[in-house]
Amino acid sequence: MTAEDGETGLDIYREHAAQIDLVFSDVVMPKMSGGEVAKKIRHDNPTLTILFASGYTTGDKHLSQMVKEGTRILPKTYRAAALLNKISEVLDDGRQAE
Repeated sequence: MTAEDGETGLDIYREHAAQIDLVFSDVVMPKMSGGEVAKKIRHDNPTLTILFASGYTTGDKHLSQMVKEGTRILPKTYRAAALLNKISEVLDDGRQAE
């Protein structure tokens, strides 16, 4: 499932929450940031795995709080193989924590 902005992404999540094992979002998006979307999703489901893509460095203000909270971030630019590997890694980590 894909969304063109944060608000739409949140709507899609809420409509299909039972089918979603991972949310992959950019940090900066139109209408609602990835961080805002994550807060709302985590309010409903605190254990859902969320992976962010970002062109910012971890020292940047956009990411500093997210990194402190243990958020998983895939730096841009990335290839499809790197994305698939990261998704597999974070889903495996989540399964081991259960």
